[in-house]
This record gives sequence, C-alpha cells and structure tokens, in this order.
Amino acid sequence: MDTTPPVILSFAPHDPAGRSGLQAIAEVIASLGGHCASVATALCASSSSDERELIAVDSNLLIQQARSVLEDMPVAAIYVSYAGSVANLEAIHSILEDYPQIPVISAAALQYWDNNSQAIADYPNACSELLIPTSKLLICDNTQTPLLTSHAPVTEGLIHQLFACNCDYVLSYQCSKSSRSFEYTLYDEDTILSTYNWQAGCCQPQSSAVEDILSAAIASYVAHGSSVETAVQEGLKFASQAAAHARRIGFDTPIPNRFFWAEAINAKR
Repeated sequence: MDTTPPVILSFAPHDPAGRSGLQAIAEVIASLGGHCASVATALCASSSSDERELIAVDSNLLIQQARSVLEDMPVAAIYVSYAGSVANLEAIHSILEDYPQIPVISAAALQYWDNNSQAIADYPNACSELLIPTSKLLICDNTQTPLLTSHAPVTEGLIHQLFACNCDYVLSYQCSKSSRSFEYTLYDEDTILSTYNWQAGCCQPQSSAVEDILSAAIASYVAHGSSVETAVQEGLKFASQAAAHARRIGFDTPIPNRFFWAEAINAKR
C-alpha cells in the first residue's frame, strides 16, 4: 500500500502571522493528508488586514524554487495565489506550460493587489492572459470579476467571459460582512453547476484567509483524485468548519483553525 502523500505545489505570499498565505495553505494541505511544497511569491511586511505591504520576490528565484520541486517530487496538483508581480506571473505561466498534465487551481487574490501602484497596474490583465488559461478551476471574489474582464458590474455574462480565457471551471463567491455569510456559485462553460451558502459565525476571518483555505482544500482533494465538483463541495465543508472554529490570536482578525478536527480528539484525552 502506497502511503506517500500527494504533493501540492503552492505559489503564494508569506504572511508572518499565518492568517493567510503559505503557512495557512501548508496547514490545510497537511490537515487533509497532503504535502505542501511552498514557493514564496512575495513577502508581507505586515499581516494587518487593513494595511498590508508586499514585496515581490525576484522572478528568477521564484523559478528556481518551483523547478527544484518539480524536478524532485511527483506533484499531483498546483495552487496559484497572488504572484506578487507581473514578472512573477510570467514566470509561473512559463512553468505551468511545461507541465500541462498537472491540474492547476488558481485564485486571482486581488485583495493583495495594490491598485495604486503603477509597477503592477497591469496585474489583473496579466491574470486574464497568463494565469486563467492554464487553470482547471479559477476561484474569485465576484467584486474582482470586472477587473479580470475589464467590465462592470458582475453578471453571469462576465463569468462567461472568464471562460473565453479557457479555464474549465469558475467558482465565484461573495462575502456579506453584515450577515457574516459567504455565497459560492460553481460554473462550467455551459451552466451553473451548484450553489453553496454558509455562515461565518460570530468571528469572521478576513476573506483572504478563507480564500486560501478553500483554494488549498480544493487543490488537496483534486490531488487525492476527486473531481472538481466533489473537491469544491468537500473544500467548502472544510473551509466553513475551519472558519467556524477560528481563534483570536493577537489583536487582528481571528485566524481559522485548519486543524479543527484535532480539538475533538484532544477533548477526549
């Protein structure tokens, strides 16, 4: 019996507090029985949800990180979050083109994007041209869809424009701060496949934390061999439970508990 865990190669920023980013992703993947191979795309100077400065890593270093993993480990799935710069998106695109057999789960993650920075002003367009075409599933906040399609407001027509970029599935979501709820809709090119709703509870974590948890969970289930529809359904169950068991560690937003299931085990001891 092969007990080797599936490897998920993850491109994401590093958040020093672990609310989102690589640490959160690695914990989710480990919690679901996988192995996370991490590629840092950017370093967060602050973990604050209100003020987050990011410094993109050099694209050559990013390539070296990724290829060292791909040449050594049997990668079963790839997750791409915020790349940090257009140059890094180009680098990731060049890598993904060399491994078309590996399913890619991507999140636009434009909540990390500084739209006031001229240096990365073209980042949403670069996502549409470089990231989405290589993705089996794109996950995006519905407020980000107009940025990815250069139109507004969000409608099903805009969702279908994302399919013109050649991804297979889109999982669009919206977060209501007033009702502390999340609503998700899964599309393929032809129709709405399913919708999901869940409450975040009394302690609502920042949306980037939930997005990374959900995306990493979906990538994990895909790496284990699940279909996209099953992976989305199971990933949402995991993300909702992690958010429901969020813990306030420090003064900022609560941190989802990626090992929530261990609490029940520890309670029985």
